Amino acid sequence: MDVDWVGIARAERSLGGEQNLLLLKSKQRYEAGLLDEAVPDDDGEGLANGGWFSGPPGWMLFIEGLPEQMNPWIQQLADRLAAAGVEGTLTGARTVGPPAWATTDELMFGPRLNCLLGYQPVDGFWRLPGWGCGNDTLKQAVSHGIDWMCAQGGRAQDNINLRADFWVDPATAKQILIGQANNTNVSMSNSYQQERQEIREVDILRPGAVSLTSRAGQTDWTETIGEFRATLLQAPVERLSIAMISHLTWGSWLMSPIPGTDYFDRLAYKRFPDRWHEFTLDPCGIQILTDQHLTKANDLSGWTTTRLDEHHYLVEAKDLATWYATPLLKTDPVDPDLLAQARADFGGMILTHTTAEELDMTHKPKRD
Repeated sequence: MDVDWVGIARAERSLGGEQNLLLLKSKQRYEAGLLDEAVPDDDGEGLANGGWFSGPPGWMLFIEGLPEQMNPWIQQLADRLAAAGVEGTLTGARTVGPPAWATTDELMFGPRLNCLLGYQPVDGFWRLPGWGCGNDTLKQAVSHGIDWMCAQGGRAQDNINLRADFWVDPATAKQILIGQANNTNVSMSNSYQQERQEIREVDILRPGAVSLTSRAGQTDWTETIGEFRATLLQAPVERLSIAMISHLTWGSWLMSPIPGTDYFDRLAYKRFPDRWHEFTLDPCGIQILTDQHLTKANDLSGWTTTRLDEHHYLVEAKDLATWYATPLLKTDPVDPDLLAQARADFGGMILTHTTAEELDMTHKPKRD
């Protein structure tokens, strides 16, 4: 078993240190179980984050540890692989970009659809460097997102530390996202499905926002909305504050100057995620709201409302075509008349500047 230390160092530099994605290059075919048996366990404290997985270039293994731990551990792994009869070269995986078919202007810059989910943060969430809504909720949200991302057989890429993309399997994508989300503002993963001409993306945003994004070629909007609606209903709801299907990303929804909404109100909403279960900024054609939202509504007779559990409701426009039949860019506004009527229907659950002032949300929150 040869060790390509140059390739291993290159991969480590791509990831910024303390992480690496190893690649086994071999002309022979080996079972995952044989390779996993060769991984040093160090009494359960090994560097491997998960087991070997098969990617486009071959068998890969994601590891994490201090620089002084890495090379001796990798040499031990190579020795154990050789002892197990494995032949080849242990090196570092190379970074990858999107497939050529996925780089068209339509897919890169055209209309997209997003399933946005916001979760209720735990006490003291502002002290945490990343995700602030509890580890169990994070695991459930990441699992839900990656399962959707890979549901159509798309090949998964993880963006590690916002530095480099690597091919990964779904299980590894989940492990990497969970680890990164606890320590960073943003972590993301993509999948590419050439037959459907679709790119899917999962973004985990501090302190508790999740975005599932679909960028696809010419598709029937009813099919896309049907898939997203089913995905929305499968989302973990235990700490769910709000969720919606929108052409806007979280950043656009929170900060863009949509007609009828004051920029300041969006800043207040962004700064107080612990109040998302009480208010929203704008209606969408499909959303999940809480009982606290609905108690503030003006008139939802023009909407279909379905109870999901003790605290959550699915609220849908009776004519979804008016919201979703026309593809929109993330910078495009919703029809002003449609939005105005929806805002009137939603009433007091829409956060206004007056409400923000009354609730002392007109300043950057003071955190102890």
